[in-house]
Amino acid sequence: MPYTLWLDADALPKLVKEAVIKHVLRRNINCYFVANQYINIPNNQLFKSIVVENLPDAADLYIIDHLQVNDVVVTADIPLAAKVIELQAISINPRGKIYNKSNINSILAMRNLMTDLRNDGIIQGGPSSYSSKDLITFNNSLDKILQSIK
Repeated sequence: MPYTLWLDADALPKLVKEAVIKHVLRRNINCYFVANQYINIPNNQLFKSIVVENLPDAADLYIIDHLQVNDVVVTADIPLAAKVIELQAISINPRGKIYNKSNINSILAMRNLMTDLRNDGIIQGGPSSYSSKDLITFNNSLDKILQSIK
């Protein structure tokens, strides 16, 4: 069954973009980079840069509106990942965490708690810098997902 790889590309680390390009070329699958600005992509029919309005969640809504069962979405946006799972597609974050029905509710609850704590000034900061270990985990997780879809 054909599927598409979707990237919520507004804040996608460059290393992840480069890794995705290699996976796409190796497997010959369609890949769409969705962002509020043009993303430089390889000159290849497998890739498409989709520019959405510069509005909150515009890329998320575009992906949701065009998503098919078994498509794969790369996003750090946990509410988007939850919607992807609800639509019977697959979601992975840029650090290689695979979201699924059994873990998304607790991840979403933790995200909401951390947002509240940041908004109340109880904690500060965000996630750590993207590391080479994150890239390795991402590559391994994406490879596992793409092999399972065949």
